[in-house]
Amino acid sequence: MFIIEDYPLQNPYYHTSNDTLDTLNLTFHYEVTRSLVAAIAHIAGLEEDGDGIPDNEDNCPYDYNPDQEDTYPPQTNDCGDVCECETDFDTDGDVDGTDAYNFKVDFGRSDCATSPPCLRDHECDADVDGSDAYKFKVDFGRADCPVCTFSCSY
Repeated sequence: MFIIEDYPLQNPYYHTSNDTLDTLNLTFHYEVTRSLVAAIAHIAGLEEDGDGIPDNEDNCPYDYNPDQEDTYPPQTNDCGDVCECETDFDTDGDVDGTDAYNFKVDFGRSDCATSPPCLRDHECDADVDGSDAYKFKVDFGRADCPVCTFSCSY
C-alpha cells in the first residue's frame, strides 16, 4: 500500500507550525484508514466482499454491504437485506417451484396472528397478500440464498 501523506488538498498545513489536530481533516483520515483496513483484510482473506466488515462479523459476507442493513423481517434476523432471500421457504438455497407451492398454502390468509401462524407473511402485517407476492416474484429464480431464519412476532 502506498499513501502520499503530504497531499496538499487534505492538509495545507502539513509540516508547518499550523499543523495541529484541529487543522486535520479527520473524516478523510478515517476513510483512508477504513479503506486500508478493508484492503488488508481482503488481501489476507479475512474479508471477502470488500465492504470493510470482517467476514466473521458481516451479516452478508459475500455481498458488498458496508451499512450492514438488516430491516427484514421487521424484527431483523442477522441476515443482511442485500443478500437475503425472503421467499426461500424451505431454506435450500434457492427460490423455486417448491417455494411457490409453499407460498400458495398461505396466500389469501388474513388471520396470520392466529394459530397456525402464516409462514409466508413477509411484512409481518398479519396477512399474505399482493405485497407478499411481489417479494416472492422478486426472489423467484435466485439460487444464491444464504440460510436465514424468519419469523414474525405479532
